[in-house]
Amino acid sequence: MTVTTQDDQKLFVSQCPPFNHLSEEALDRALKQLKIGHEKAGVSLSMARYSGIVLIRSGSLELRDESNSLIDKMSATNCFLFTERAVNQVASAHCLEDCLLYFFPITILDDLGDERATIDDFFHATEHARLSRVLDSRERNYCLNQRVAELMVNDPIRVQADESIRAAAQRMSEAKISSLIVVADGELAGIVTDRDLRSRVLAAGVDPNKPISEVMTSSPKTIRRSQTVYEAQLLMMTENIHHLPVMSGSAPVGIITLNDFVRAQNSEPIYLIHAINRSKTVEQIEERCKALPELIDKMIRANVRAHEIGRIITSITDAVTKQLIFLARKECGELPCQYAWVVFGSQARADQMLGSDQDNGLILERELTQTESIQVESFARFVNDGLDKSGLKYCPGGIMAMNEKWCQPLSVWKNYFAHWIVEPDPKALMHASIFYDIRHVDGDGTLTQGLKEFVARDATKNSIFHARMAENTLQSTPPLGFFKQFVLEKDGNHRAVLDLKHRGTVPIVAMARLYCLAEGITAVNTVDRLKALEKQKIISSEQSRNLCDAHEFIAGLRLENQSRQIQQSEAVSNNLDPKTLSPLVRHQLKDAFAVVAESQRSLKMRFGHGTI
Repeated sequence: MTVTTQDDQKLFVSQCPPFNHLSEEALDRALKQLKIGHEKAGVSLSMARYSGIVLIRSGSLELRDESNSLIDKMSATNCFLFTERAVNQVASAHCLEDCLLYFFPITILDDLGDERATIDDFFHATEHARLSRVLDSRERNYCLNQRVAELMVNDPIRVQADESIRAAAQRMSEAKISSLIVVADGELAGIVTDRDLRSRVLAAGVDPNKPISEVMTSSPKTIRRSQTVYEAQLLMMTENIHHLPVMSGSAPVGIITLNDFVRAQNSEPIYLIHAINRSKTVEQIEERCKALPELIDKMIRANVRAHEIGRIITSITDAVTKQLIFLARKECGELPCQYAWVVFGSQARADQMLGSDQDNGLILERELTQTESIQVESFARFVNDGLDKSGLKYCPGGIMAMNEKWCQPLSVWKNYFAHWIVEPDPKALMHASIFYDIRHVDGDGTLTQGLKEFVARDATKNSIFHARMAENTLQSTPPLGFFKQFVLEKDGNHRAVLDLKHRGTVPIVAMARLYCLAEGITAVNTVDRLKALEKQKIISSEQSRNLCDAHEFIAGLRLENQSRQIQQSEAVSNNLDPKTLSPLVRHQLKDAFAVVAESQRSLKMRFGHGTI
């Protein structure tokens, strides 16, 4: 047997979790007690010899408990605790291949001093807990992650609902503020801004002696002090407002405004939304959207959660869509009937990434004449073309409103879904995976709601459809092999890569979708779905948290990889070369994939009765 040099040993051990977290001094102390073993395939390790921490240099083995049930399969760079008191209760370790093993006596823990906790934590945590700790430990230094309470104006000036408009205007002038909270019996009644006074009082010629309640905005959008600044910005983006009352129960305790974000120097997303909303041409929208990759890159580098970035990208896409619809109506004229512009897929779920394509459609109030169809097709094409120019590329499968098939009356849309549910052939299941994630963006919301209610009612009661959807869902499996090794695919350049979308986030999205379809839960965002399933006790709290953490971790890697691709002028894709990851991140990614695989096994038993 060729014995490796000390330098080679140190390099290898220093790259393997949990040793890669040790300081160089602590690592050197541990390496002084390193021993080397070589075992043939078929041999079981002797606990008397290998008692302590075992690190696999090459080969593979399986771990079993006292009842001889399989605990895990491990290969190179994996390590495990092999003692009579091991937390994972490993009773035996059996070599499946010839193995070269590094092992350390358990006494090394006493030599590590304060750094012992690093090793203890690793072995006392499940793969789920390790993944959760990775996410929790990320820095939150970006202002969007601050709490509203940290940025809001406390104890804002209030006026009673029965005070006069004149008195309210004088209070605003004296205090040099742009808004007033209106209260009645100590509770929030409304809000009035200087813009309201100009448009609803001066321009309309309203008597200033009338009560402020007649011109205030009743039941305004609000936010809680415990929510994040990101959520406040997102609400402002969505509603196109500049002031948010901050609530504690039913009482207003503060206010947060656009100026507060400016002071915090984190107003980029909302400024971009406002710039898009002011655009007069498609070219202006296109130019303003060029700022998006840099904005997203900044948030990625600041460790903003992928879940939050997905919502921000989607909010910007929604703003682009609405402004293009506004311009299209000016260009093509008002449409001949009520309509609903709806989006599907990642935009519907509010988890868009860089490089997303568009999936959208039009739900119409009624059948169109030939002349009306030409007008509506021109309208839809204007919007789809504008989205493509703005960075949201055409759907390769043609799922766009300018396609006649996806621009239909509500009755036709209902027939589509009814057919997919009753006859779930492969094409129907493919459509279901796209169209069941649906969200209203513009137009008559009752049309969208009518379709969603129809789908929820029919899909909930069809167990055959559930089973076929489960079968389809389980086609996308995490890329882990028998020994928790990555299973790589070839990309267009024949490179061995991981597909972080179709083999990473898509399985989680699909599981959440299926559970919610079966239970009639109408949430669309994947994290919202998982939390709703947990609340209704459809899945356990542990499974919900684990899947949320896995989704966040994998989506975060997708974003980081896409940011790197943009910086290096590469085509944006979901393919990742695992060689670019550190050993620690590779280990964490395997934990995330293992969580997904475990949940897929649970889904298989529930919807397939063990037969799918």
